[in-house]
Amino acid sequence: MSHETKKTGNATNTIFAAGAAISLGAFSFAGTFLVSASIPLAALAFFLSSVIEGEVYRQNIDSSLNRFQKDSIQKNIIFNILAKRINQYLDAKAETEKKTEAVELNDDNEEKVEICEKMKAVELLKDQYFNASAESKTEAEKDIIDYLYKNENDTELTDIQKAVALFLKDDRDKIQTAIETVKARDNWIMLAAIVSGLVFSIASITALNLCTTQIAGLSLFALPWYASLLVTSFVFFAFIGESLIMYNTLMKASIDRKVHVIYKTGNSEEKTDKTKLLSAKNLVIMLIVALAIFSTVAAASTYFIALLKSIEFLIAGKGITSTMAPEIFYGAIVPVLIYSMAKLVFHISNALETSRMFSEMDSSIISKNFKKFKEQRTLYIKRTM
Repeated sequence: MSHETKKTGNATNTIFAAGAAISLGAFSFAGTFLVSASIPLAALAFFLSSVIEGEVYRQNIDSSLNRFQKDSIQKNIIFNILAKRINQYLDAKAETEKKTEAVELNDDNEEKVEICEKMKAVELLKDQYFNASAESKTEAEKDIIDYLYKNENDTELTDIQKAVALFLKDDRDKIQTAIETVKARDNWIMLAAIVSGLVFSIASITALNLCTTQIAGLSLFALPWYASLLVTSFVFFAFIGESLIMYNTLMKASIDRKVHVIYKTGNSEEKTDKTKLLSAKNLVIMLIVALAIFSTVAAASTYFIALLKSIEFLIAGKGITSTMAPEIFYGAIVPVLIYSMAKLVFHISNALETSRMFSEMDSSIISKNFKKFKEQRTLYIKRTM
C-alpha cells in the first residue's frame, strides 16, 4: 500500500469516526440538556463524549475495514488459536523445567524431544512470521492457511507448516468448522450492522436538531438548502461509521467465541475453580457487565424516542396523516431492537476487555510498585527534614 493511499484511507476513516462520534456527542448534549437545562453543561457533555469516543471509534473502523480483506476470518481464527497454543506450550515448558530442574533428562527422553521440537518451531515461527517483514509475513500467512486444507501426512509440507502442525494438529477440524460457521453468519452480521447504522444516524437527526435549536436558535429543518446538504452528508458519515463499528463488534464477538470454545475444549488442564467465582475480581466483572446492560437499555429507549421524532420531522408536510403513527411506531421497534442487541454486544465486549485488563493485573507488580512508592516517599521526607 502506497503512502498516499494510506493517508487517504486514514482521512476517510477519520471522517466516518467523526460522524459517529459527533452524533453520539449530540445525544449526550440532548440528554444532559433535558436533565439540567444548562447549555454549558450540555456542551461539556458533547465535547467529552465526542473526544473520548472519537479515537475508540476510529480504531474500531480501522479494524472493521481490515475484516473485509481476503481470508480475514481464517486469519483471525487460526492465528488467535496458534498464539494461544504457543502460550500454552511456553507455560507448560516453564512448569516442566521447574519440576525437572534437579533431574537430568536423557537426550532421547520423549518429553525432552517434544519440548525441543516445539521450541525450534516457536523460533521458526518467530523468525518467519511474528518478526518477519510485511512481504515475508504475507507469504507465511498463506502457507499457514493452506496447512488447514492439506493432508496431515503430506510430505510436501513447508517448514512453517510443519511448525504450525505441532501446535494445531488436534484443532484442525474444529478450526475449519469454526471458519465455515462464522462465514455463514457474515451476511446476517452485515445486515444487523447496516440496520444499526440506520437507526443511529436517523435518530441522531433529533439530537442534532436540539443542538442547533439551543445553540444557534435555528431548527435543523429551517436551514438553507446548502446547510441541509451539509447535515445530510454528516448523517451519512455517521451511518457508515456506526455500521462499520457494529460490524466489527459483532464479527469480533463471533470469532472470539469460536476461538474460546476451541481453546477450552483442547485444553484439558484447564479446570474451573469454584472458589474463584466469588472472588473480588469476578464481582467487579459482574458489576461491569451489569452496568453495560443497564446503559444499553437506557440508550435503547433514548434511540427509540429520537428515531420516532426524527421520522416525524422527515415526513412532516409530506401528506402523511397521524393515522399512520401506529405503523411508524411498530415499524421502528424491530430496527431499534436489532440495534440494541448489537449495542449490547459492543458494551459487553468493551466491558469484558476492561475486566480482562483488570484480571491480568499481577498482585506482585502492584505490591512492588507500592513498595517503591513508599521508599520514594520516605526518601523525600528525609530530604525535607
